[in-house]
Amino acid sequence: MTQDAERERRLSPGERGPEVYPDPLVRVTSVTREGFSARFDRCFGRVYAYVSRRVKDRESCERIVSEVLEANLDLIVDRGDERQELSQLKASSDRLIALESARSRSTGTIGS
Repeated sequence: MTQDAERERRLSPGERGPEVYPDPLVRVTSVTREGFSARFDRCFGRVYAYVSRRVKDRESCERIVSEVLEANLDLIVDRGDERQELSQLKASSDRLIALESARSRSTGTIGS
């Protein structure tokens, strides 16, 4: 056994660093800046329109849209089914709208 292999064997799992196992189901796609930008703009427009119809406060609307897109960047990068993508973005938006509504129910700053 080499010195490096022996030292690696003696380290605890946390000290060795993350173990990487190749996942045969993971699809590797190349993403261009232009492709990402076009998909992001399309998603932004759809999510903003969807949220703005439900949230009248512009600041809350922009915060919700930002959080939805940030939480779902993998949908924008992955070139999947657009209907499924939109469905997931709407569901994410609905969850955040409900949370925002619950937080600001007493102030009346969000609503239809």
